[in-house]
Parts: sequence; C-alpha cells; structure tokens
Amino acid sequence: MSLLLQPDSGPISAKALQKKVLCRWTGRGELDFWSTTTIRDNFPTSSKTARQISEKFVPLYTEGRYVEAFPDTGSELNIISKNLCHKFGLFLDTSQAQPVRKPTGRKIMTLGTVDLDFLFLMESSNYIRKFHVLERTVHDIILGKSFLETTQTLTTFAHRIKSRLVDINSRMGRLLLLGSGAERVVGSINSIPATAMDDTGSDVMVISWKEAERLRLHISTDVSHRKTLEFIDGEEIFTDGAVLGADWRFGSDTHAKAIRVDLQVVRDLECSLILSNEILFENDAYSNSDYFLEEEKSQYTKNQSASLCVIMDRTGRKPIIDSVADCFRSKSSRARMEDQGLVRKAERTFDDEVARQLAEEERINALPEQMRRDAWEREDETRRRWNQTFIPQLSGQFSSSASNTSASGTGGRPLGLGTATKWTSWKRRLRVISKKTGTDSVP
Repeated sequence: MSLLLQPDSGPISAKALQKKVLCRWTGRGELDFWSTTTIRDNFPTSSKTARQISEKFVPLYTEGRYVEAFPDTGSELNIISKNLCHKFGLFLDTSQAQPVRKPTGRKIMTLGTVDLDFLFLMESSNYIRKFHVLERTVHDIILGKSFLETTQTLTTFAHRIKSRLVDINSRMGRLLLLGSGAERVVGSINSIPATAMDDTGSDVMVISWKEAERLRLHISTDVSHRKTLEFIDGEEIFTDGAVLGADWRFGSDTHAKAIRVDLQVVRDLECSLILSNEILFENDAYSNSDYFLEEEKSQYTKNQSASLCVIMDRTGRKPIIDSVADCFRSKSSRARMEDQGLVRKAERTFDDEVARQLAEEERINALPEQMRRDAWEREDETRRRWNQTFIPQLSGQFSSSASNTSASGTGGRPLGLGTATKWTSWKRRLRVISKKTGTDSVP
C-alpha cells in the first residue's frame, strides 16, 4: 500500500511515513534519530524476532483433565477463573466470598470457593485444596504461596515447574500480587540494606516511591522508561517512574556480586520492593535459605509434610491405620473376633482427626497474624498428643505443623487423597465433621 504526502512528492510506504512522523514528533533528524534511539524496538517488523521471556507453569491433572497452573508466590490464595469453574461443573460456595487486596491496596471480591482435587504430572498422590474464584483472571489456575511452599514445589520438587517462551510484545508486563504478603527476602540496593517480597507472578521489579526515596535512588519520570502493568484481574496501571541501573544483591553481604536491575516505581504500592520471577529463578533464590529472613528459613530447611493431611495417599495412609487399629486392639479382650471392626474404627478415627485438622487450619488461617501464631502453638500440642496416643512409632514423621507455619504467619497444607475410602464418602464425612466444628465448607 502506498500513500501520497504531497502532489509533488513520490509515493511513500506506511513504514516510511511512520518514520517521518516519529522524526517530526521528536524534532530530530532522521539519521540521528534512528541511530541513537531504541524506540524502533517497540515497532517490531515481520522480519524481526520479537523479544521473548520465560513464563513458568505447573502441569496438573484436575477433574480428569490436563491443565497448566501458574505458580505465584505473591498470591495468598489459590485462584481459579470463573470460566474454568463453570467448564468443570464445580460447585461454587458463594458464602466463602471475601475481599482481597491488589498491589496498590484496592480490594476486589472473590465469588466464593470451590474444592479442587488434582495431582502433579507423573505423580500418584492426589491433593484437594480450596480455590477462590475470580470473575476474571489472567491465568485460569494460580497456585498460591502457601501451597507451593507446603508441597516443596519451589525447592525439593522444583522439577514440577516448567518453562515456556512467550512473546513479551503480545502482552504487557504483569504484577499478580494478591493479598498482603510479607517482605521476607534479604538483600541490598546500591549497598543499602533492603527487604523485598518474592513474587514469581511479577514480570518486573517494582519499588514504592517512598522506598526509592529512602534508598536515595534517582527516579526517572520520562514516559519512555515507564510501563503499563497488568494486575491479576486485568486492571492496568501506568507506573509513576523508573529507576534505571540499580545494583541488587541477595543476602546480607552488601559487597557481594551485584545484579544490575531496572525498577518500575509505583507511588501507592502496598509493599516496599517486589522481586520479579526472572531474578528469583535465574539466581536460584529458593535454593538458598540465606536469602531469607531468619524466621523464614525454616520454610526451606525443614520437612514440610507436617500435617496428617499430606500423607493420605494409599501408601502413606496404611501404616497409620494399622497403628491406630493396634492401639484399639491392645485395649480389646476380643481383638481377633473384632479385628475387621477395629480396622473400620481406626479408619473413622483417622478420618475424623484429618477433618478436625482441616477445619482447624481453616479457622487459624483466618485469624490475625499474632493470634494465628498462638493458635498454631495450641494446635501443635493437640496434634502431638494425638500422635503419641495413636501413632507413637510414626509420630516423628508427622511432627505438627506449627513450627513450619507459625513463623511465616501463613499455613494451610495440601491433602494427599488417594485412600482406601472412596473420595465421595470421605468428602461426605468431612462435610459432617465440618458442620460439627462450625465451619461452612471443607478446604
């Protein structure tokens, strides 16, 4: 297609016209403009390979179907889109709708919760978790921080996380932070100590205006340096500025090897500093506990299979049932005659305790942080007594979860549901127990 500039000029292509318009707009000569600027990178031609970034995903099977979940340490909740919820025909518990904060403090309402059972690719243990439903979300399924840590998907089983290349020009940068997470990564910017939030759901490094000023960073407000960012629900914001060429260091050593980074500045950002998925994964941040605050290190050094709920696959369940049955058998004078009944009683006892733990976890996780810590200490003692009574020879494998969760103020663990008890009847039992304990739904 050709366009005419003036009657006395020759034909000009759309690309040439675009160049002249840009030159006229900037007030610079053509040769000088195109030899010194990088604006042309924003207008890729068909012959130029668009810049790509690595996007992480976790392959899962849920409801008998293959899906790809997005791992997001910046999300306090597990998220599923309304569309996928309807596609799978899941029951939506609207009584569990709740407000949740986005990075700038604005709240959105979830539609409610659904129970999803799933398993990781090439693994046999089945899990069930509560997912919060959003009207719109940029990913159909998002695995939140608590679940990723509890299943050690960021550390021991990091092979679950896969990568693919996506065209960065096909979408804007994303900042999927959801909830009021903790700044727990230790580091420094330009040799000044700082703490940051790790957010595998962020494509960019982001800093608050206040923190940038504290660190005495130069903030550029030039529009060419600022970016449009997309939140989890599709809302878009234009950043307030940018810090170019800052030196970030992981850990407390302010003279360690520096990583040169650019930071987008958001004036009303709820936290001080957010680390992007790129800097976290490329530097193996989750494999180095020294990068985290002291109280967070237990998340990466201890066995996180703390709750009974995580060992409910078939092979993990049997030794516990046998142990509980032995406990009842030792108290019965007619053990052999009632052996089958004792096994059934052991199964009920175990299922009831798992249901109690589920309900208690849900209650504790809804408490304010300080109350949550105290509640976990009491729950730790309750679980310890149950373990000593029914599974004394195995209790070392299932030490209670307070030591793993109370420090971070999070909590919540996966359920490995394979079991000799059919899932439908097991779930029905949980519903009954949850009503007795005063909860509205089963996590």
